[in-house]
Amino acid sequence: MRTFREMIQRDHGGCARTVAESEGSEVFWQTLGTSAAYSSPVREGCEDVRARRRDRERGASLVEFALVIPLLTLFLFGIVQFGIAYDKQQSMNSAAREGARLGALATSTLGDIATRAVESYDASAAAGQEPRVYIYGGATTGTLTGVAVRCSSTNYRRITASTSDDDCVSGASVSSTTVALAPCGTGNTTTYAFLQVRSESPYDITIPFFGVQRVTIDSEAEFRCE
Repeated sequence: MRTFREMIQRDHGGCARTVAESEGSEVFWQTLGTSAAYSSPVREGCEDVRARRRDRERGASLVEFALVIPLLTLFLFGIVQFGIAYDKQQSMNSAAREGARLGALATSTLGDIATRAVESYDASAAAGQEPRVYIYGGATTGTLTGVAVRCSSTNYRRITASTSDDDCVSGASVSSTTVALAPCGTGNTTTYAFLQVRSESPYDITIPFFGVQRVTIDSEAEFRCE
């Protein structure tokens, strides 16, 4: 048969011992005596212990949440931003491919080629946010040379010899509507057998705590002149 002390320890465990320690250990058990005497001090003491324990657990949960939420926010924003960047890269791949496919036709002008690439990437892009489109041509895939670059809907320039130059500033203006200027265009006096279209556009990746990171999304595609 269990003693009264064993029943209290069984029912209240640690908190009964905590109350006992705060009251003087053995003196507490001796003066506790009967269940009638037990009911008030032990129950009230245990309720105090449980309340303090809940407060400690609640405080620990808040600290853990404060530590985890920045990492969780960073992780979620990273997934979203890189997902958007991946989608834009796929659109850029399609833009270069569509522009090069159209450019392989003998009736296509520089304007036709570049416009198709821009619209395939983002037809709703505002002025100044459209991708640049570079058009190359050559007798073989290893001998491609620059023909022109689309800087804006009304600004087509020759690609300069120096890669350090900004073609949209230093390149000479060129007509976007003359078929003979396109690598595969009818009447072109240069022997072009291959056409390459390269398009690029900047994209800002915004992630909390890391600020804004600008990357360049680009792609290129090559077709044989038809």
